[in-house]
Amino acid sequence: MTQGGEKEQTLFDSHGKTKGRISLVAVISSVLFLWISLLWDDRIPFNDNIFGVVIGTFYSVYGEIHTAGSDPRYINSLRLLANIANNITFSSKHMSIENEVWIPRQKGRGSGLINVVVMRPKLAPKDKLLPLVVWFHGGGMVLGKAIDGSIPMSLLLHMNVTIASVNYRLAPENPFPAAYDDALSVLEYFASDASIAASIGGDIHRLVVAGESAGGNLAAGVTQAARDRGIAIAYQALFIPMLGYRFDTESYIENSNCPVLPAETVKWFWDKYVPDPRRCTNSSACQPLIGNTNGLPPTLVFTASCDVLRDDGIDYVRKLQNSGVQVDHIHAEGSHFGVTMFQGQKLQQAFRLIREALEKSQ
Repeated sequence: MTQGGEKEQTLFDSHGKTKGRISLVAVISSVLFLWISLLWDDRIPFNDNIFGVVIGTFYSVYGEIHTAGSDPRYINSLRLLANIANNITFSSKHMSIENEVWIPRQKGRGSGLINVVVMRPKLAPKDKLLPLVVWFHGGGMVLGKAIDGSIPMSLLLHMNVTIASVNYRLAPENPFPAAYDDALSVLEYFASDASIAASIGGDIHRLVVAGESAGGNLAAGVTQAARDRGIAIAYQALFIPMLGYRFDTESYIENSNCPVLPAETVKWFWDKYVPDPRRCTNSSACQPLIGNTNGLPPTLVFTASCDVLRDDGIDYVRKLQNSGVQVDHIHAEGSHFGVTMFQGQKLQQAFRLIREALEKSQ
């Protein structure tokens, strides 16, 4: 049997009834998401209506990830499915993948190079420097890649910016602090010399750090570190971020059985990312929610009401406000984690705020 065949077998058959249930839910959710994308296609710049089919299937499996245990074959199968979804939903209508750069890891953060995918608007003059958005994808620190088909990335692709999307190391093969170390290494590399950012068409003086879910964790963590290192960030944008190593908040209890991202799946992600909880307990690099928020740049936090991570974002908003940081908090009432298409106007508002912040930084 081919490697691809083995992955398919592992994903759908090795867990028997569980995988059968997932397959049924996948079909139902695919139809639902296709219908939703058809309704919203004229209001939000979604990539294609196929987005609904793919993302519906993916999220129905996503909600059962915690049944996988630690079987590396199953984890690789999940990655395969996530990458297929990303490849299909990623839009290149307005943005082209300019190139890939390989950035060295800083001393003490592992060996080898970090892959970063650079994207710019197709119509932008080659010699024009655009605001630089360093983007960290979601996926619980276990799934995902730089070619990201998420809704926030889909909207970023319609902005007049240069995007540097980071392929950071994934758990469980590379547990904490590997992903954080990669994220910080990339940020430090671009900030070390304006000519480095300029070489990919980015203006380091208009720097945005952004991420979704686990990527929001990395974005918040490295923004705190950047402040301590004197790196100027114009704006940070955190979409449904995973910020605290805790499982007893109201949002965890209320949404513990959410079909999109149940509490058990989030715990599974954390177990893979932090096999030794003691390393995370007092570490703001692991859970930015406990970090020092004084002197941070203007921040956007996007939260969804039907999301176990909701209170991470809301509590971080309060902490930023108490530190005197300018905060734009957009809350999508009635939306589930990742399914922010229900709140299209909210997302449009979020990206208007990012554009306005960049205009002020010029």
